[in-house]
Amino acid sequence: MSVLDDNVCSEIERELYLKELDSAWREHLYAMDNMKTGIRLRAYNQKDPLVEYKKESFNLFTELISDIKFNTIKTLQVIRFRVENPEEEARKVAERMDIERKINEAAMQFNLYNNEEQNSEKKVSRNDPCPCGSGKKYKLCCGKSGPKKGVFAS
Repeated sequence: MSVLDDNVCSEIERELYLKELDSAWREHLYAMDNMKTGIRLRAYNQKDPLVEYKKESFNLFTELISDIKFNTIKTLQVIRFRVENPEEEARKVAERMDIERKINEAAMQFNLYNNEEQNSEKKVSRNDPCPCGSGKKYKLCCGKSGPKKGVFAS
């Protein structure tokens, strides 16, 4: 990570540590919950369940700390950043942005033509005669809705 600035490196380390901490903490809470359900069985073995719970929870917590440290350091050692040629990367990014802009402009033009076609057709209201020529009201002919679903079904 020597290629990057110190601020960027510390931010990456922080994010990775927080991610590992979050997942390890969840696993720790599940392990504590499992331990709590079975700890009272120790009373059958003439041991105080409270003392056993304290011992087991301390062992789980120390294991949690060591796992977080190990996994975070392992992840940081695996990360490698490649910055071969900044000018080349900047040119590629500029080309991608130009292509995306052209695609967006084409989509906008296509949408404008579709909107003009849709606006030219007047929407038929429910009580107008049906445009198919049946003589019925639109709501009883082509505008008839299907069966009701969900909350509105009777």
